[in-house]
Amino acid sequence: TEIGRLLQSVNLSKTNVIIIGDNGTPGQVVQAPFSNGHAKDSLFTGGVNVPLVISGPDVTVPGGSTTDKLVHCVDLFSTILQLGGINTAAAASGVTIDSKTLVPLLRGADSLDRTMVAETFGNGPGEGRTIVSDDYPDYKLIILGDRLSTTDTPSFQLFNITTDFNEQSPLSIAGLTGTAL
Repeated sequence: TEIGRLLQSVNLSKTNVIIIGDNGTPGQVVQAPFSNGHAKDSLFTGGVNVPLVISGPDVTVPGGSTTDKLVHCVDLFSTILQLGGINTAAAASGVTIDSKTLVPLLRGADSLDRTMVAETFGNGPGEGRTIVSDDYPDYKLIILGDRLSTTDTPSFQLFNITTDFNEQSPLSIAGLTGTAL
């Protein structure tokens, strides 16, 4: 209701609208096939995949289009700058940024290889990072452990997210061969 009211007050022929979810579904409302441990505040798909909707005059793909390309919320930085006609390199002069514009996706012409990295912080058992890459889109690596500690020994979980989307059965890393390796 409130988003609808807001959208009524802007000129949608001149305004790009970006709506993004907030890092996963809370465990109290998560639905099957996900479980509470695979929801918000986790490195599992239910904790890092969120809706992203972009609409407006700069979106030239047909309405209702979807993509499976990897994107990250940091990509909104370069996207918004480009949509506003601002040179990203000039705006971030002297600063290394990880943002890759989504504008090519909005125009149906993205050929970039993308990698998505997500992190959790704190001292809990779920602290770590997860990595998914366009180079190996069927696989997701979760590295559990404190990345800032020199004494922590990380543990690794690798999932084939094509056949195990809810990440219930980690692959045996010792037995990997071929592309998985």
